[in-house]
Amino acid sequence: MAVLGGAFFLALYVLGLVPQRIRLVAAVVFAAGFLLSVTVRRLRGTQAAPAVCAAVLCACILLQIHTTAVFRPIASLDGRSVRITASLADLPLSYGDGWRYTLRTDSVDGVPMRCRIEVCSQSGTELTLSQTAAFTAHVYTSETPGPGGVWLHAYEMRDCEITERRPDFTMRMLQVRQYAIRTLCRLVPGTCGVVLAAMVTGDSSRIPSDVYHRMRECGIAHIFAVSGFHLSVFSLFLYRFLTRKRFPRIPAVLLAGLIVFFFMAVTGFSYSSVRAGTMLLLMLFGRAFFWRADACNSLGFSLLLMGFIDPFCASDVGLQLSVLGTLGMILASPVATRLTRRIRLRPIALSKLAQGVISALCMSGCIWTLTLPVLTLRFGWISLVSPFANAALLFAAQWAMIGAAVSVLLSVIPVLSFLANAVAFGAALLTKYCIAVSDFFGGFSFSSVRADKRALCFWIAGTLLVAAAAISLPLTRRRKVWLSTVLSLAMLICVSGFQFWSLRDTARITVLDVGNASAVLLQSRGESALIGCGGARTASLVQAKTARLDLLLVPRTKAAECQGAADLIREVPCGRVLAPARMPETEPLFFYASPRTTACETCKIGDAELSYRSGQDYAAVYLQIYGRTMLMLFSPGCDLSRLPQTWLNADVVWSRSDLPPVMEAEKIGLVLLSRSRTQDDQTIRAIRASGATVAATAERGEICLRIDKSGAVGLE
Repeated sequence: MAVLGGAFFLALYVLGLVPQRIRLVAAVVFAAGFLLSVTVRRLRGTQAAPAVCAAVLCACILLQIHTTAVFRPIASLDGRSVRITASLADLPLSYGDGWRYTLRTDSVDGVPMRCRIEVCSQSGTELTLSQTAAFTAHVYTSETPGPGGVWLHAYEMRDCEITERRPDFTMRMLQVRQYAIRTLCRLVPGTCGVVLAAMVTGDSSRIPSDVYHRMRECGIAHIFAVSGFHLSVFSLFLYRFLTRKRFPRIPAVLLAGLIVFFFMAVTGFSYSSVRAGTMLLLMLFGRAFFWRADACNSLGFSLLLMGFIDPFCASDVGLQLSVLGTLGMILASPVATRLTRRIRLRPIALSKLAQGVISALCMSGCIWTLTLPVLTLRFGWISLVSPFANAALLFAAQWAMIGAAVSVLLSVIPVLSFLANAVAFGAALLTKYCIAVSDFFGGFSFSSVRADKRALCFWIAGTLLVAAAAISLPLTRRRKVWLSTVLSLAMLICVSGFQFWSLRDTARITVLDVGNASAVLLQSRGESALIGCGGARTASLVQAKTARLDLLLVPRTKAAECQGAADLIREVPCGRVLAPARMPETEPLFFYASPRTTACETCKIGDAELSYRSGQDYAAVYLQIYGRTMLMLFSPGCDLSRLPQTWLNADVVWSRSDLPPVMEAEKIGLVLLSRSRTQDDQTIRAIRASGATVAATAERGEICLRIDKSGAVGLE
């Protein structure tokens, strides 16, 4: 079951990244492999081969069915104004003068359609959990399927009609979640209250961005994602309490299982909670019937179940981290047990403390190692203090969550409500300690470092070589494992330190591959700025390169640009946000930030100086760094006469789609273009024929320009 579930989950993730024709080829190849594995006598005895082939074949079939039957009908609504009937699928959030809703649709243009839509409305009408809304909206969709089914997006609900609806199970669970958040924020005012509420319910949207950013840098933001840690804290605490009080075993298991299902429902059956809940239910009911559920097989079964329910769940980064973290706990558990058995100190309390610290360090270190590739590839950074911060935090975090849940429960009982404040006060002290831990570890200059894909690949290759060398040495198995682990961690630190040292005086300008749209990322001296925000994939591409943005510059008042910026702000913490003016097109920005509206601005990012000009028929940014200049034009029809003439003599010119006709390509050192067309393009050939160097995203994908302190320019 472990091999089948793991191969199925991995196949869903990989096949979700490739075109449809490759899925069909993979289906044919693995169908033939499955037939061979069950018919050939030599292969028939190996159970792994047919399991892997069957898992990949099922993944191909499921992805094709869901893409055709579910995603394509929703994607066909892109760019249309439709009439939608929907109800709340999550708690509403207020932004400025409006609201952001996550809705579950009942019908679209009178046709029954079940999907989710995210709507930002500034109408000022608050939609409650017990209501259904019928409204008209201009919707757009993502380019590719994503986890959770939130594929429709819209800004503004026009002609909204609100009616009352009958309560259902989802509404009741959302009301419980809303009551818990309000109660904890009332009992514990301020930052501690919203952090405590997020730890219990998983709703981290109300946490101040600076607090959440520090916790994320320390690698402890996982306490806000309801998963195995949360469910095991509540269910196992109740189960152990009941069994110690000589409560019958089967009723104790049923009550603990009910707690697991309850928390899964309160969090909206998120992927991480469903994965953890499935494993816990198998374990609990195994204890009821005197059989022990294998952890790896339980993990494989939960992945198999979730993949059949939603084949696109494998692309959810939260689920990926949850799976790898659980696998790390499974692998680290026997090692931690052997280490703690050797500790014998006096008094006994000191021995238990040392055993707890060693066990926590071993667990968090193994989890950190396995989740490292996903964190690096998806977010582009490594938290070097994560094992130590988690070891210092987890004990306090679990008791803070228990105290918060007990205080909410006491507030419901009128006779015992006076005890809720006392219990919440204790939980608030533990939460204060958790925030202090993040402040302490986040204060180190090397608490987190950036690591690009090349550094990660170099580290993985070096680790494989070290492991191969250790296997060939005449050492015991235990010494081989320890030698490989120590050398691998030392290599990681050396690679990260060398990258930090080599890039400390280097600016990096990345033209993101968002097609015929604008998105240029500037990184210098540890600061980041995104210039332009077009394209549906901008948020995910930026997340893979930086944990936060110091500046977001929206150069034009175009609807697609402003909508993309609003989506990005929701996903990536941003410092300053600049927009040309407050207009109907820029209103989505004001739901998530309060951008400074200006048509002319000069600011610094690291060692770079940005000058920005925008008007009705032009939008441009002029960049100066280390003696080099770069001009960014955000429209092929940009009126160059409105710009300073010195800007036209830039060393590098970036433009959307094409250069303005009045610009002479042969006088420019390097031309960068964002294009969605193929490399067989007349424009690119014409620029090359003039003798200029040109690079286009249609040919190369992502384009990276490096400028060091000496002024040398390198093109990747």
